[in-house]
Amino acid sequence: MGYRSEVYIKIDTKYNSEFKFLLGVHEIDYLSIAYSNNEYTCYEGNGLKWYTGYKDVDAVNNFVDTRENCALVAIGEDEEISAEFGDLEATGIEIRKETYIEGF
Repeated sequence: MGYRSEVYIKIDTKYNSEFKFLLGVHEIDYLSIAYSNNEYTCYEGNGLKWYTGYKDVDAVNNFVDTRENCALVAIGEDEEISAEFGDLEATGIEIRKETYIEGF
């Protein structure tokens, strides 16, 4: 089983071809496009073992961390941040934890 994460990646569109090539080289088929416009492409993956030290994970983390206007965040099953690469603030990624209590 192992610890699983929800992974969210925001890529500047100028890197789309390069990122798609990386996904192909590493046979990464577990990330899907969640949203795309003229500025960004957003990918997501659910229930992933996003561990540093895995060759494909390290390749994606390094890609995001070495490009402008790209970011990655992984939220673990315990709702804690398990990975963070790139500049979340500059790319407009905001992480919120919310609690809703019915009747309040």
